[in-house]
Amino acid sequence: MSCKSLQLQQQLTYAQANMINEFRALLSELVYLFRFYIMASITGIGGTQDTVNELLKLPLRGNEIIRSIDGDYMDFTPITETYIIGLKNLIDAMLYGDHEKADESIRRLYEIADQNASYLAQLNPYWDDEKWRDLFYVFNRDLVAEVMAIQSDDYIRALDIFDS
Repeated sequence: MSCKSLQLQQQLTYAQANMINEFRALLSELVYLFRFYIMASITGIGGTQDTVNELLKLPLRGNEIIRSIDGDYMDFTPITETYIIGLKNLIDAMLYGDHEKADESIRRLYEIADQNASYLAQLNPYWDDEKWRDLFYVFNRDLVAEVMAIQSDDYIRALDIFDS
């Protein structure tokens, strides 16, 4: 196979590129909403339940993005809602000093990450289980590190983690 034909096979359609950009925006919103949730939980300013409600809208929006590309309906809501609730439970446990619940939440999040990675790898021909798992694991790790940095008033570290 020539280089030229390989390049042609790897070109994205406008719709695919648009979907990638929409998912990036959606994931950025996920990160920002969790940051708002952490800060609202610590300071008491802002509504944590309002933030959770916004977080739980993200899976439905993800479904709409997928549907807009090919008309198929793939319901990502169960796997993403479970993950979002797991992250919320971990944050709550860490902020309230419930080490046992935090440990259980972390264990459960890694189980969810493994399940989600297997599921998503079946749907995506470009990323295998390991690539998806790494994505979830890094997000879990960074979220824990960010909460710990905020709790210890190390806001520079928290911003570094948030920006990474």
